[in-house]
Amino acid sequence: MSDTRDMAASNAGRLVGRIFGMIQENDRGSLATLRRGRLAACPIVFPLIGETDNRPHVEDVGLVIGQAMGIRRDHNPGCGNFGRSMRFMWLSRGKTDGMKIRASRIIQARPRDRKMFNRKLISMIRWMATANIPIDFFRLYMDVYFWNEKTARSWASAFYAEDVE
Repeated sequence: MSDTRDMAASNAGRLVGRIFGMIQENDRGSLATLRRGRLAACPIVFPLIGETDNRPHVEDVGLVIGQAMGIRRDHNPGCGNFGRSMRFMWLSRGKTDGMKIRASRIIQARPRDRKMFNRKLISMIRWMATANIPIDFFRLYMDVYFWNEKTARSWASAFYAEDVE
């Protein structure tokens, strides 16, 4: 498992680092291609993924993170997991029920629902981009790559955390 985690971390670092470089270079053409996602983004994303462990969803994870970074155009390492980012969004929108429902649907997704999970994740990131909510894309890559009950609990814990004053 450690080899798989190391390989995924290497791929995440390469992908996030290169796309962040595109953002800094203001490579608008490549970023537009990434925003379109799926097949259009393959020539950019696949060479950056590198070695895989033959999981069927590896390419999807790379495409989702590539599309998300093309949309968000920012990277905030160390800002916490995506549950925390969703909490910032919820608080910035006045604790609306709609936001809470959207977040809970992402958190409750199962690995077999990966396509639906990816769509909901991209939709949430599009919404977050309008409010300038910080996202740690390296951590998001790792969480989505290894999505399981433990990751979902971690996101839920961060999202439903009590306000600390």
